[in-house]
Amino acid sequence: MNSEIAQRLACWVRGEWSGPFRVTVLPTDSCNMKCRSCWSATLTNNTAIREYEVPERRLMELIQEAKDLGVKQWNWGGGGEPLMR
Repeated sequence: MNSEIAQRLACWVRGEWSGPFRVTVLPTDSCNMKCRSCWSATLTNNTAIREYEVPERRLMELIQEAKDLGVKQWNWGGGGEPLMR
């Protein structure tokens, strides 16, 4: 894996295009829990957050596009519960 990163970096240094190696996906900030330590516990309506999220269809298209570009490492996170999506 490190050699592939080095190869992509070498392409970049030569001015050649190389797709991303790593992508971070933050699928949602919505959460169905009310943990006292979490900022979302103060919200009265988590559905308002969902209005600003990338629609499911577009999210799947972006994931496919990243795969086609040769992304090798995926990081999933966000401020909410990823399984809400």
